Amino acid sequence: MPLPSLSDLSLQTRGYLPLHKRTRARTEEARKAVLQNPDLLSLVLTEALYAPDYASAFEIAKSACAADTALVGACAPLWRALNQRFFADSSITTGPTHRATFLANCERAEAYRKGDLRLKANENDCATFVLAAVRYEHTQIEDASDRLTGDVAFVIKAMQANGQCLEKVSLEMRNTRAVVLAAVIENGSAIEWAEGELKSDREIVLAAVGNYGPALTMVDQAYRNDAEVVKLAASNYHLALKSATPAVQNDKDVVLAAVRHRGEALEFAGPIPRSDIDVVLEAVLNDARAYAFALPPARDDARVVRWSRCLLYTSDAADDSLRVDLGGRRII
Repeated sequence: MPLPSLSDLSLQTRGYLPLHKRTRARTEEARKAVLQNPDLLSLVLTEALYAPDYASAFEIAKSACAADTALVGACAPLWRALNQRFFADSSITTGPTHRATFLANCERAEAYRKGDLRLKANENDCATFVLAAVRYEHTQIEDASDRLTGDVAFVIKAMQANGQCLEKVSLEMRNTRAVVLAAVIENGSAIEWAEGELKSDREIVLAAVGNYGPALTMVDQAYRNDAEVVKLAASNYHLALKSATPAVQNDKDVVLAAVRHRGEALEFAGPIPRSDIDVVLEAVLNDARAYAFALPPARDDARVVRWSRCLLYTSDAADDSLRVDLGGRRII
């Protein structure tokens, strides 16, 4: 029989437990402390009530309530409150327990979010179900109840879930600034369905082109002469430069933003940036084919010529499935 190690003897002598057992013991002590302290328990349960959505609320609540049978009674008011907050107008109202009812509602919401269900007439007044449904398909906002689609606060939430909902809401909502702003922040293309002067609202326009450059062609044409707006649009959509006025096309900062996104945007720049060495070099480093749009003296600059030839050769080699280094040399 092997002799016990020195460390084993030390642990037995001093009454120590292995680390994982000590950790488990401390966890159990903490759980008992929470159970025995109404204020601590209330704090844990209340956290779920401030969760931003039903899924977060469920994750918080089940960690405290579902793991321990001793907490079932203490947590019943919480599950009831969560049902009231997130599923007040759900058709699922009864279950063996308040927790079971909340879980069933969560599963129904997930089915709407994944597109497994379309909104039903008896559930189109439940805000959580409608928001879950429009995340998957914006047209389902049409199936929501009149109460919800007439409520500005709810419609804003719908826009935050899917900006494309702006297409399917009322003319009044498409004329409401807060609604349109929420829509274009989520999806800039929603600017297409904004009404009236909102397409001229600078904050709305900046939000739209900031995440969807083509929105520049959908807003007031005056913005095509606005360097800040065009620069923002060109930073994610190189063809935005094509829609700009000649003055903006000759703005170095605007063109730099465009060619950093796509080198070929140099084609739509004015003659001044196309002859600027800094701009052309930036464009060529992004896409060697941009060299075709350069003008003297940038076109004749040694660095521009060298990099355009080097990168173009490398690019062609890559197209031919050859392994090459940055200098275009084939790697064996």
